[in-house]
Amino acid sequence: MEEKVNEFLKTFSALIAVAKMYEAGHRQFQISVDKAYVCLQDVFKERNELLLGIVEDEIIYDDRVLFKLSEALQNLIICIKKKGIDKICFYSDIGKNDFIRFATLIVTPEEIAGDPQEHLEMMGVRGISVSRLTAPDEEQRKEEGEEISLYENTLRNLSLCFEKISEDQAQLGQVYARIRSVAMLVSGKLREECPECLGEESAGKFDFVTVHSLNTALLSVYTASKMGFTQEEMTEIAFAALMAYGGDIKGEGDLEKRPRIAAVNAKRLLKFRDVLGKTAVAVAFEQGVPYDPALANPLGIQWPEPHPVSMIVSLCALFDCKRLTAENEHDRAVARVCHMINQECQGWFHPQLLKRFITIMTG
Repeated sequence: MEEKVNEFLKTFSALIAVAKMYEAGHRQFQISVDKAYVCLQDVFKERNELLLGIVEDEIIYDDRVLFKLSEALQNLIICIKKKGIDKICFYSDIGKNDFIRFATLIVTPEEIAGDPQEHLEMMGVRGISVSRLTAPDEEQRKEEGEEISLYENTLRNLSLCFEKISEDQAQLGQVYARIRSVAMLVSGKLREECPECLGEESAGKFDFVTVHSLNTALLSVYTASKMGFTQEEMTEIAFAALMAYGGDIKGEGDLEKRPRIAAVNAKRLLKFRDVLGKTAVAVAFEQGVPYDPALANPLGIQWPEPHPVSMIVSLCALFDCKRLTAENEHDRAVARVCHMINQECQGWFHPQLLKRFITIMTG
């Protein structure tokens, strides 16, 4: 696999060099584009995304520093760093035209004003995500603002994912890699900020479902991290939480319809269980299923006890929903929300899990 990545990087570097000399319509440029794009598609035969990082003068792939290759690709590294970019993720659904526009952007002499990802989106480029290079001292000064930016950039990416799924159900498997990358981000840096980073002001910029889905994922990963789950497990939990209400529900804010929506979405996820894994399907199916069998079905039909991860996601969804819909600051306070959940939800969650969740949120 690393050989394919190395070959792509070599051809991409060659493309950047050619792009400095020839315009996009030139034959030599087209030849270089074809070679690099074919190599990238070759990488996607084995994986759904290619994440690359740049630290100082080195390229990083899958936590491995490509020392020797980096020496030969200094021109490429310099061009990317001049744009203020230190992370690039190529997704398997990237089109050739988007690939060309990204390559052209890299070689233009003008600096990118503002966030590079927003710049790409304004250009209409899809299938690529980037992040900005920030000096350590500047990062410390802007830490709070960057956390907000990171949160809202993640919301924006999640919204794009939901829109694409809404347009075509059959594309769910194709956008898995993109949502997975959002889940990995959620299970990384953002999880350190919960629940304090969750701001209801974002609900005015994005639809309710997108904000609620990301908040639920953040809270779920935060809770899971405190409970000792592994990084891989936290990524699965984040993905499951993001997808529990995803799909064709963009803009849906009717809380009474949530269990029905989750069930419909679960049936869709079930078709892609070989790609998505079982966790997302189980969590979607079990949203709203209580721990106490008597509450689960008054008619006495036996329901299996929901998976602990499903209960964690349900608890976090309930916690965030109460905060987002609270009418005043008093009812939005973490301690107040936890008190209401403890009073109202006896029997809906495993007693020890509910107690542990409240301890984590209020601790």
